[in-house]
Amino acid sequence: MPTDAAHHDIVPPIWVEDPRLLNHIAVSGSAVPAQWGGEQAQYNAAMQDARANLQTEFKKHRTALQKIKNNIPGEHSNTEIDQRINQLLLENAIVQSEWKHPANGTLYLWLVIPNN
Repeated sequence: MPTDAAHHDIVPPIWVEDPRLLNHIAVSGSAVPAQWGGEQAQYNAAMQDARANLQTEFKKHRTALQKIKNNIPGEHSNTEIDQRINQLLLENAIVQSEWKHPANGTLYLWLVIPNN
């Protein structure tokens, strides 16, 4: 059975497998080619996946988030504060890089929150 050696030579950027950066919150997200909506729909799906992964990553950083919560003045519920923090972090997240797999067309986005 013949194999397509060209597909085995494809090396994705390192962040596709390990998006972590020292002193940053960084995640990747991906989406297969969209059946409808073209490249924009695929990009939107990859961004949605990256943001979902970012939400998961936030939960891993509870100690740092607790420090932020303690600095928010006024009386707020934990849920409200969590939503405000998540929104703030999502607004600051930038697409550091993107890559489309040449063989299967899967789009990968690398989402990073800069360390200001």
